[in-house]
Amino acid sequence: MKKLTKKLSAFSLIEVSIALVIIGLMVGGALKGKQLIRSARLNNTVQQMQHLQSSMTSYFDANQTYPGGDLTNQQQVWIDLANFEGTEKPEAESPKAKVGGRVKLIRDLDGLQGHWLKLADENDKGVLTPAEAKIFLSKNNEYSTDTGRVRVLNDSTNHCLNGNRLDLSQKDRVCIVAVEVVA
Repeated sequence: MKKLTKKLSAFSLIEVSIALVIIGLMVGGALKGKQLIRSARLNNTVQQMQHLQSSMTSYFDANQTYPGGDLTNQQQVWIDLANFEGTEKPEAESPKAKVGGRVKLIRDLDGLQGHWLKLADENDKGVLTPAEAKIFLSKNNEYSTDTGRVRVLNDSTNHCLNGNRLDLSQKDRVCIVAVEVVA
């Protein structure tokens, strides 16, 4: 009688481990890519806020007032600024930030005297995590949340700051940032 030997084909342990390593690298790369995209958006928002701060100061120097006059009409603020800068199509809405939320020009913000560019969402909630707020401060050469021309504020959840320090254990977007417009 003949013995029939049938060779079973299967993956070896080495082949399976190589496939798992490749899958792990792909997942890790995707997560790192997401982090890099968020970092680029944060950098773009820092630059946007610095540009708006500079534009507001230039507008004030030329007109001896801020765009929008009394600031009760945010649409007029951005139309005036766009017309001043020579933008073809003035935006009637406050600028959107790449990290989310919108920028508003506010006077005497939460006890802070003067004019401030405030970055928050439409419901006045934070758009940055405390770790991102720390990066935002450092990119503006500020290192304190409660002094200087860039401030970090709690949103209504009060989870961004613990006293006057950023609560870096908080991972949610609960921080509002404000940049002073100095004329």
